[in-house]
Amino acid sequence: MPLLTGTLATNELVISEVVDRVAACDARTVALLGLSFKMNTDDLRESPKVELAERLIGKGFDVRIYDPVVHPARLTGANRRYVESKLPHLERLLTHEPGEALREAGIAIVSSSDQAVLEALLMTPPRHLIDLTGRLGSEVESLPGYEGLGW
Repeated sequence: MPLLTGTLATNELVISEVVDRVAACDARTVALLGLSFKMNTDDLRESPKVELAERLIGKGFDVRIYDPVVHPARLTGANRRYVESKLPHLERLLTHEPGEALREAGIAIVSSSDQAVLEALLMTPPRHLIDLTGRLGSEVESLPGYEGLGW
C-alpha cells in the first residue's frame, strides 16, 4: 500500500509541474504524444496522461493527442468506462499521425518514444518540448526548448 500511495503522490506532483510549465509558456495548443500509462498498450485506466489532458483542457488549452495504440472504438470494459468518464471527447482529440498533433502546437508533452513520434519531433520541432520518458535520444534532447521531467 505505501508503494501505491507513493506512486499516486509522485504522479500528482509531475502532473501539477507539467501543467504549471505549460501555463508559463506562450503556447495555447498542446501536442500530447502518448496517452496510455505505458507504451504499446491501450490501457488508459489511471494513466496520469489522461488526468494531464483533462486538466489542460479545463484550463482552456487546445489539446491534440497522438497514441499509435489507442483507438476509442476498440476500448472495452473498465478501460472504456474510465475513458468515457475522464475524457469523453477523446475521439475528437486524437490524431492519426504525430505530425498532425504537432501542427501549430507551441508545446509538446512526450511520453512515447515511438519511432514515428521521434521523427515527427525532429521534422517539426515545437518551441517547447517536455520529455516525460528520458528515452527520446540525443537528437531530440538537443532540440531548442527541450526539458526533461519526471524521470
